[in-house]
Amino acid sequence: MAKDKMNIPQIRFKGFEGEWVLQKLDKVSNSISSGKDKQEIAGLYDLYGSTGVIGKSLLASYSGKYILIARVGANAGYLQNISGQFSVTDNTLVLDLKEQFSVNFVFCLLKHFNLNRLVFGSGQPLITGGQLKELSLFFTNFKEQTQIGDFFQKIDQVIE
Repeated sequence: MAKDKMNIPQIRFKGFEGEWVLQKLDKVSNSISSGKDKQEIAGLYDLYGSTGVIGKSLLASYSGKYILIARVGANAGYLQNISGQFSVTDNTLVLDLKEQFSVNFVFCLLKHFNLNRLVFGSGQPLITGGQLKELSLFFTNFKEQTQIGDFFQKIDQVIE
């Protein structure tokens, strides 16, 4: 089997070696689905839409760390890295990763990939869960993912 030099990054954190493995997003996630929550006047939990918090909801449909992806409209493909208890509207996809994959790392991969190139339609731009499930990306082991993801999250926080 010939080594593909794309599988081995030129720059790495100390102590890591070996090839990265190409995997479909469907294989590294528990689910990629659309939110279903509605805004409530007296809600307790943040309700996320395509670009951030748009209101409150009575129930938290999600608890933990997730990646939210704007599904429809001018913001289709926009990413959010969310943790805690919250709800999500139907214009946003929720990426629920398997335990052995770092949310921060996958968030960085998806930002670098630029999901806007998957968006289709001129009147109402759209990106689908089916498209995301078929997306192939290179992954390393969880320990290296965590170190890379945390590093880039710290950089993003400094920039903010």
